Amino acid sequence: MYTLDGAPPPHYLNAETLTIEDTQDGGLRASGEVRFPSTDPTIGERGHVNMAHTLFAVWNVAHALKIFKKPLALESNCKVHKMMRPDTEYSLTACLVGEPEQFDERRDIQKVNATISDRVGTVMAEIDAKFCYLRNSQPTDQSKD
Repeated sequence: MYTLDGAPPPHYLNAETLTIEDTQDGGLRASGEVRFPSTDPTIGERGHVNMAHTLFAVWNVAHALKIFKKPLALESNCKVHKMMRPDTEYSLTACLVGEPEQFDERRDIQKVNATISDRVGTVMAEIDAKFCYLRNSQPTDQSKD
C-alpha cells in the first residue's frame, strides 16, 4: 500500500487508492482518487479548487510512489476545463513522459502529464509538470509490501 507518511502537506491524494502500471511505451502510469476538502482554507474560502491544488495532487503522487527523492516542481502548465468543487471525489491519472534529463551533477528532471476527471470520465483539468529530484531514485511498488 502507498502512503503519504513523511510527505509535506497538503495531501489531496488518497494514497490507499493508488495503483501503478507499466505503459506500452515503457513508461509508468499512476492512478488514484483525489479529494480537495473544504476544510483547507485555501479551498473552502474560495468555494472551488484552483490550479495550484491540482499541481499539489500530482506532487502527492510523486511522494506516494517514492519515484522522486525530494521532488521539486520546476515548471507546470495547467488547463482547467471545468470548475472543480470541494469535497468531491475525482480520479487522477499521471504518466511519466520520456526519459529523465540531467538537471545538474546530483539531480534529474522528469516530465509528468496528468489528468483529473470526474466520476463519469469528464476531464476537469490537465497538468503538465517537470519535477527535479535527486538522481538514483527508483520507483518502488509498495503495494507488494
